[in-house]
Amino acid sequence: HYGDVLFNFYAGEEFEALTRLEAYEHWGRMPHHQQDAALLAGGLYLSLGMHNEAGKRFASLLTDQVPAAIRNRAWFYLAKIWYERGYYDRSEQALGHISGELAPGLEAERQHLLVNVLMRQNRFDEAATRLGSWQGPADWMAFARFNLGVALVRQNRLQDADPVLTAVGT
Repeated sequence: HYGDVLFNFYAGEEFEALTRLEAYEHWGRMPHHQQDAALLAGGLYLSLGMHNEAGKRFASLLTDQVPAAIRNRAWFYLAKIWYERGYYDRSEQALGHISGELAPGLEAERQHLLVNVLMRQNRFDEAATRLGSWQGPADWMAFARFNLGVALVRQNRLQDADPVLTAVGT
């Protein structure tokens, strides 16, 4: 049953995947995939813009009974929800609960999210320092540096923004 849900998910049928996931959970058809299913459901609710329901799903995975890898991803997705809602301090706290590194793609997004959180809190020097020591995928680095450059321009810190944006442009 979980494979059926994943098939629909990877086929791009998110609503169908979520519908089947909810039905199979209700009928108790996925006993060996409960935590993965809860994480997937939270992600699907998040992609559909249903932040409250997504948050409930992710919060249910924040116990010591859940493997660290799943718990870390739940913290990451909660951080995204808090960021999207403008609760930057809560987003930063959620990111701080992640122990170790996430999978490479998510780890890059995690660092990018943290840099954006810092910039939204007008902590540009911390964001620049973090970017200076971060060695992530080039595309995520470019996004993060561009965002930092624009934020510095908006703060009228043109001398600080110039080398950042020049580096992105070249």
